[in-house]
Amino acid sequence: CAKPIYAQTQSHTPMTIVIDPGHGGYDPGAVGRLNGKIYRECDITLNVAIKAGRMIEKNMPYVKVIYTRSTDKHWSTNKTRDLQTRVDIANKADASLFLSIHCNAAKNTSACGAVTLVMGESNPKRIQQNADVIEDAYRDDLVDMSDAATAAAVRAYIQTMQFTLLQNSNTFANLMQKHHKSAVGHGNRRSLVYGQPLWVLCYTQMPGVLTEIGFMSNQHDLSIMASDAGQQKIAKAIYDSFREYYELYFGNAEQPAEVGENVEPAPAQTKPQKDAEKPAQEAKEQPKKESQNKTEETAITTPKEQSTEQKRQSE
Repeated sequence: CAKPIYAQTQSHTPMTIVIDPGHGGYDPGAVGRLNGKIYRECDITLNVAIKAGRMIEKNMPYVKVIYTRSTDKHWSTNKTRDLQTRVDIANKADASLFLSIHCNAAKNTSACGAVTLVMGESNPKRIQQNADVIEDAYRDDLVDMSDAATAAAVRAYIQTMQFTLLQNSNTFANLMQKHHKSAVGHGNRRSLVYGQPLWVLCYTQMPGVLTEIGFMSNQHDLSIMASDAGQQKIAKAIYDSFREYYELYFGNAEQPAEVGENVEPAPAQTKPQKDAEKPAQEAKEQPKKESQNKTEETAITTPKEQSTEQKRQSE
């Protein structure tokens, strides 16, 4: 089963994150053209994933980073099997968080910005109003909700996970959008976090999100995603999002250094040691006092002594 997802009190609690660069191998994903050059989604997602993973490994050595792919490859030419292999990698790793990285595309070339998806059921009205959220060619990444049994199972999953996995997933998704906007400047969409029955989010057994880092069909977004400097900014946004999530849910008391930044040491505690130990000593003595009181109360009401007292009074 997945590692605990609620707040921890230990400093630098070890954890595992699985990073999934979307597409790869026979499947290039969305394709864009900029200044006469062709760019593929599978290449951009891999570059960003590796950059983000290296930032985490360098600055948070207590976090294990696993990639579903680290080269331009696919696991199967069958799309469902390929997606399920990525799911299996995360589940077998007993990961605490799953992050899938993709690029978006739309017929409307003005559509731009980052979108982050969590597990949920598509809202037809919302999709119609925001048809540029997911490219049509990408629909095979979704669970087939036309099958009644599958749809019922997915809805049951959503209902069951609503206050556990999905709560953490939503937190991570909103952090992702915040840092996309801060680092890249294009996270400000009308609808930032969507629920979708995505295969990799439905069958992974830990909190997870799928983040669309920009639109391949938008020249401005593509210019950012295609450049090394732009990829570095996006990777930094992912790193910052993950680090903030880690601090929220895993109680990271001792802050690791930011990428390229120095952190001032925390001020020393000035409270006298004697005073600091007093509450602990009182707490230690309290159970003993309660135990003594409980024993005394029990001694007064034991049936054996009640019988002896009645016999003595009759004599």
